[in-house]
Amino acid sequence: VTYRRAGKDTRVNATLKDFEGSQQMARKKIDYNLEGATFEDLTYKELTKLSLDGGVRTKSISEGKWKKAGMKEEFIIIYIDKVSVDNVADLNRILEYKQGGMLIEGIYKDGEKGTFALDW
Repeated sequence: VTYRRAGKDTRVNATLKDFEGSQQMARKKIDYNLEGATFEDLTYKELTKLSLDGGVRTKSISEGKWKKAGMKEEFIIIYIDKVSVDNVADLNRILEYKQGGMLIEGIYKDGEKGTFALDW
């Protein structure tokens, strides 16, 4: 890194580390099972057939927040609080920062639209 102080350029070496002191670059793990539901990405063919740019399908729903909200299997989440959800990685990223209530919008594969309120 080169920086300028009092008109003089100085060069120093810098090492980036995470909070634990590690220098390794690591991708966040994508969690496909969240609070009683299992999610999956849609294929390009499925997205095209439904005229969608992205979305996440609920593969299975057991006891938990999703079922309590009234969501059923095969629901395709398109938006969470008006933020588009393209894939399961997006879903993880969005939910990581959510607290309290949120609005889930999407459709079922037969075209039926659905909106659910979920307390996160």
